[in-house]
Amino acid sequence: MTEHERPWKDAIVRRMRSGCSERATLPSLEEVESQAGFGAITTSMRVAWLIAAEAGLIDVQEYRRLIAAQLDVIDRALGLEPCTHPTRETLTEMRVEYRYALNG
Repeated sequence: MTEHERPWKDAIVRRMRSGCSERATLPSLEEVESQAGFGAITTSMRVAWLIAAEAGLIDVQEYRRLIAAQLDVIDRALGLEPCTHPTRETLTEMRVEYRYALNG
């Protein structure tokens, strides 16, 4: 991790440790740690970008640009065949979340 990334990491960890958020849900620190052996956890980046925006690390335009770019990636992935049912379900849920974030 670079020094440039540290404020974002710190903001995310603070949110995870707080255990609550009215505007966004993150996995708990315990959930992340329990999944560490798998090397990944399926969670939306929208929450992390929202935290970066709230911490003043990115502006609203960058937040919206990242959401739109991720939405494009999801749409392309959903168009690929074959896409397993669990993958399709996760991507569809994220697509709804990202569209809502852009359009309210």
